Amino acid sequence: MTRLRGTSLLGTEPPKSKKLNNKIRVWQVRSDLLEKNPHWVSTGRIATNGVAWGDEADPIDMEAEKAKDKLKARVSKMLVYKSKRRKRAEAGRRDQGKARMDTILDGGDEDALFEV
Repeated sequence: MTRLRGTSLLGTEPPKSKKLNNKIRVWQVRSDLLEKNPHWVSTGRIATNGVAWGDEADPIDMEAEKAKDKLKARVSKMLVYKSKRRKRAEAGRRDQGKARMDTILDGGDEDALFEV
């Protein structure tokens, strides 16, 4: 079986990735290419190295931040939904109903009402 080679990637821009784990880091790119193309870092094609490589801060995964914000919005909607639901009947009303049934049954059994 022969191997089919893909097209050459020399002279092309690095791929744009959504997840931070899949992005190319600055240390993986030649410094002369980074000097010619500083927009690669600003547009998100290349991620900064992070504290381990001497940067001031670690890069932030924007997609993960968006997912957290989306989850927070969903949870807040659920809390609003739960607060708008009908409240349970109070215990006093339930006791009133039982008292009324006792007066109707006059001490008898409920099942006796349905016997023929």
